[in-house]
Amino acid sequence: MKKTLLSLAFGTLSFSAFSVCDLPQAESNFALRTQDRAYAKKAANLYEQHAYTISGVEKAECLTKQSEALYFYALSSDGKRKEKMSLYWAGYEAGLNAVKILGDNPGDKKAAVNSRVRGSESALSEAMYFLGINIGKWGKLKGPFSALGKWNRVLKPRIIDVLRLDSTVNDYGINRLAGKALLVLGGSINGKSAYDFLKEGYENTKHSNSILTRNVATTAYYLEALAKRDDVDTFCDLYDELTDVMDSGRNNDSKLNETFFIDLETGRRGLAPDSRLEYKEFLNEKKVHKHYNREC
Repeated sequence: MKKTLLSLAFGTLSFSAFSVCDLPQAESNFALRTQDRAYAKKAANLYEQHAYTISGVEKAECLTKQSEALYFYALSSDGKRKEKMSLYWAGYEAGLNAVKILGDNPGDKKAAVNSRVRGSESALSEAMYFLGINIGKWGKLKGPFSALGKWNRVLKPRIIDVLRLDSTVNDYGINRLAGKALLVLGGSINGKSAYDFLKEGYENTKHSNSILTRNVATTAYYLEALAKRDDVDTFCDLYDELTDVMDSGRNNDSKLNETFFIDLETGRRGLAPDSRLEYKEFLNEKKVHKHYNREC
């Protein structure tokens, strides 16, 4: 989608925001990630290379897409801990660089970040979202002390920023990010608990003809929250529906893409490869499955 032509100067920086990052070759490679995860890395490299040749909002959005591609590449890796940490960190830095272009403050400090380019609030929010999911995974692998430091200084402040600027980016992804973090760490953000965030995300992305959502992670995290609340009927029905759909789509991308997708300005993107990775993570949540076996 074409954006309004802006030419804004801030000190020695000049921003000319005229279009989104448009790189068909990278998009085609990322679409093939279901065949081979190497395509996600190739897409990330193409976005990074293209970002060096452009500026302003377009550069920031290419860096955000690089961050997204690196996240998938890391999530799908069977590599060792340090290798995955390196990939998540690279994804974090790509998102952080996008935030530095679009925001009025650095994205790695507690200070609130607002858009310095009028009309780019959604682009800034998306950059902060992908920054957040990468640093969240990095922190989980790094250990609790480092994770808590990044939570207080980076992740929690950026969640608050996105909630203020545009909470709808990545199909209410900030609800997933905030909810999952609070499930692990406890506490609240803006007076909302993990359950509050995940229920809101669930309700905003639930299909009209199904109890599932458009994103596996939204359903999976909501199931974790329901298990902690002992909402047995809703939990059991949702658990059964998710496992049935994932089993039926085990070797069928088209089946999964009918249920799990995201609508972008460039068209609908099926989330079959992402869904399998998120479901694989869900299968490792032993407490949730014990709750199912006990209550359902």
